[in-house]
Amino acid sequence: MNKITQFSLFLALILILLPVFFVFGCNNHAYVDCVGNNIYWYDSCGNREDLFQDCARYNLTCKYGQCVQKQIVPNYVAHNKTACYNNSVYWYDSLGAVNSLHTNCQDQNSCTQDECKDGKCINTLKCDGTICQLGSGDFNTYCATSCGNGICENNLGENEQNCSTDCKIIQDNQNNNLSISFFVKKDSISSQWDKFAQIGQNQDVYFMITLNNNSQFQINENIVAVNIPGEISFLGNLKVDDVAMSGDIVSGVNIGSIQAMQKKTITFEGKTQLFQTKEEKQALAFINSVEPHKSDSISINFDSTQNNSFAEQSQESIFGWFDFLKRWFMWIIAATVLIFLFIIIFKRISSNV
Repeated sequence: MNKITQFSLFLALILILLPVFFVFGCNNHAYVDCVGNNIYWYDSCGNREDLFQDCARYNLTCKYGQCVQKQIVPNYVAHNKTACYNNSVYWYDSLGAVNSLHTNCQDQNSCTQDECKDGKCINTLKCDGTICQLGSGDFNTYCATSCGNGICENNLGENEQNCSTDCKIIQDNQNNNLSISFFVKKDSISSQWDKFAQIGQNQDVYFMITLNNNSQFQINENIVAVNIPGEISFLGNLKVDDVAMSGDIVSGVNIGSIQAMQKKTITFEGKTQLFQTKEEKQALAFINSVEPHKSDSISINFDSTQNNSFAEQSQESIFGWFDFLKRWFMWIIAATVLIFLFIIIFKRISSNV
């Protein structure tokens, strides 16, 4: 018998004995597993054997080879509550998952800012040109008829006559909550402002106006003007909140809007020339964004006999020194020579000792 024939017989014997090995080689009661609500034994080869336990007998259920308590599944509610999702209001089911759309917060008005907040749609009409274009169809439809929204919108032509609901309240609030104060000083370095100043000829004078908005809304179109006595012949260096501004403060300058609970400060300078009076006069500052005009005043005492200019004081001081040197010149020279000789003699005596 050759080697090939021997190998063939050996392979055939293995194939015949292999099923027998699997049948008699499996271990009984190797593990348990569920079949419905019953637990059965299984051998190591995965064959189901006899019943291990009946879970239904004890009103239990079989799970992972064990009898356990039955879980009480709550009733599922598809539309359980509403909340914001994707900037609209959506239904949420009882498991907390998004279900379906409840309300679309995007309305048909392009002039509204549409958003969902706290489970509700909020559509805020914005007529300042940031949402929709000024003069567009929606702007003319919705913004031009916004009287009654509590905002006096001058850009839409609203005023106290055609929209008293909004503008009358604003007008009254402006009268009550906008204040103006006027101050003066003579020294540019000093931080002390006053309601009174006494000035002479060729002297600088400094002015400050403060506007306080004590309301909870913005006040627009604030035009400030002053009435200054004619002895002050020059006015300049106009600033608003320390920023240079062009314009004539006497004719009136528009300083723009004042935000709620904020203030603006206007400063400018003046200078007197020659005048022959000695009189106290009033200077007036007023604002015409409200009716009646609110104003405040300061007192200026013009005294032609007073001359406090720094240049002239300096000049008088210099001339005083010249007069002093001229009068005592020879005595100063003599004293200097005597002091010099005294120093020389003192040194020689010291060296000889």
